[in-house]
Amino acid sequence: MKRISVLLSSLLLFGQSVAVPVSPPPSPSHTTEEGGIHSDVPYASTISYEKTFVKTVVLLMVLIFLAFLFLWLFRKCTRGRFDPTHGSKGRVRILERRALSPKSMLYLVEVGDREIVLIESQLQVSVKPLPSNT
Repeated sequence: MKRISVLLSSLLLFGQSVAVPVSPPPSPSHTTEEGGIHSDVPYASTISYEKTFVKTVVLLMVLIFLAFLFLWLFRKCTRGRFDPTHGSKGRVRILERRALSPKSMLYLVEVGDREIVLIESQLQVSVKPLPSNT
């Protein structure tokens, strides 16, 4: 779990490490007359979180862009292979298909307003028109 959080934090910071300066122990030269400690070393509270936030937002936008690019390429490469109509809006539609044997199929196809039956085997394709229902 610790490795995942280290990986995510390194991704968010684009691989750059943020160094947090630590103030040295007080020395006599850093004491004031009132006994308080005075140091010229910046503390962790002066780190710019705005820069880290901007990097995080930019990284998020890049990831969203890459996701949309991947989806667009996926749709272009498959060209509707997962769509049963293969993206066609034409007059021919396969209404039903049944396997008669491992090497032959029966198709019910609509062409325009007519329905026909196609029987496909390894050697031939037969076409049989259906009588109209009206």
